[in-house]
Amino acid sequence: MKVTSLAFVFGLFVVATLVFLVPAGRPRQFILAVCNAMFLVSWVPNAASWMTLTAFVLSGYFVAKSVGRIAPSGLRSGLIALYLVLLLTVFLIVKKYQFLTLVLPSKFLSHYLVIVGLSYMLFRQIHFLIDAVEGQIEEFSLWHYLNYQINLFALLAGPIQSL
Repeated sequence: MKVTSLAFVFGLFVVATLVFLVPAGRPRQFILAVCNAMFLVSWVPNAASWMTLTAFVLSGYFVAKSVGRIAPSGLRSGLIALYLVLLLTVFLIVKKYQFLTLVLPSKFLSHYLVIVGLSYMLFRQIHFLIDAVEGQIEEFSLWHYLNYQINLFALLAGPIQSL
């Protein structure tokens, strides 16, 4: 379904109305999660893209959960820097940045990975990781993290291009 279609806009209107009729907390979070999933299903075209998206998003959660608990403060900065270098490298390869042809074999850039909103997810992941490690986010669950990371309204804010 195209995000510019009347059906999509009407669906958003209906869901927004229903959200306010449902009690706050888990029921609203569940509705948001279902809408986020439905949006992603309509824009992620193949299994390879799904696997890459899943690994990309979940890596941020597990790093945020583990680095603060496992690593001593002196080692924490180094681990975060290493993770961010790896995350940015994956992002550049998935997005097929042209300058990579100078340093990587063409087989790394001949994939058909399409992930809508990956740039937004990258920045949200970095933001979440830094806030979690610095203690700005005291407690978080996978449920909250996923709703934050794949929020359809944030993904809609960016340019959506047809495949």
